[in-house]
Amino acid sequence: MGMSEYAPKVNSNSHLLFWASSVYVMNDSSEFEYGIEALNKTIKEYEEKTNVDKEYRMSSAFEEYIAIDPFFKSAEELRKKYFTNNPKTPFIISFSKKEDDLSMWSMYGNGGHGLCLVFSEDIPHFSLNDNITSHDPTPVHYGKDIEQHVTLYERFRENYIKSLNIIMQASKKERPTIKMYEKSRLYAFIAPFVKDPAFSEEEEVRIATFLNSLDSVKFRCRNNRVIPYVEAPISFEYLKKIIIGPCCDELSTRRAISFILEKHGINRDTIINNDVIIEKSHIPYII
Repeated sequence: MGMSEYAPKVNSNSHLLFWASSVYVMNDSSEFEYGIEALNKTIKEYEEKTNVDKEYRMSSAFEEYIAIDPFFKSAEELRKKYFTNNPKTPFIISFSKKEDDLSMWSMYGNGGHGLCLVFSEDIPHFSLNDNITSHDPTPVHYGKDIEQHVTLYERFRENYIKSLNIIMQASKKERPTIKMYEKSRLYAFIAPFVKDPAFSEEEEVRIATFLNSLDSVKFRCRNNRVIPYVEAPISFEYLKKIIIGPCCDELSTRRAISFILEKHGINRDTIINNDVIIEKSHIPYII
């Protein structure tokens, strides 16, 4: 599983420090909205298929809330406000199943002058002990039929059932607010992993992280945009390979990488144990 977007920093305790960026500032201009549309479709179909009582259905949650609190002009406006500057907003780390691919080098590898970091697929999720929480790394589904993605649909189904039980136990007065909260939770857990098929070539795998506190959010500038992000440390033990970009000077880059790894106690005795493989891209690509 190779990293596809932002190069991580190295911190002092043998972790690579990734920048998990807000889902609202991804390269795909329809990011999150596409996933929400797909999830709305899935919710309606699931409620019809399982005959959920209309009194408890989440498909109309935001519309029902506006009916009792008409401060917002539309359900869409309420939903966007509900996620803006809010711990419910997912922050994303992007990987790809492609290790050494020309299109990925061109789009995300600094035109072939970058590095590809290859990780094992068992990166542990973040927990309440961290500044962020997360699910396990999940392959992105390209298209609006979420049911075709076994892992994602099962995650949806499990969380829908949990949410439905909470809604059914709420009083009639509390129910519109609880519905809105539970539907928002489904958005956050599912929508980040659904993208337009136009991006399917990337074969993206994502970790969606969620804030335990707004205090952990930082900001940076890139391409004339302000990007909210949180720091997400991933241990070196999950780093398996580093591929040097096809346009890099191999000798000097390999020396620099080896120096960084040795400083953190990795690859010190390559005769006995080469913890992280370092190799040059096999693509004959020159700029």
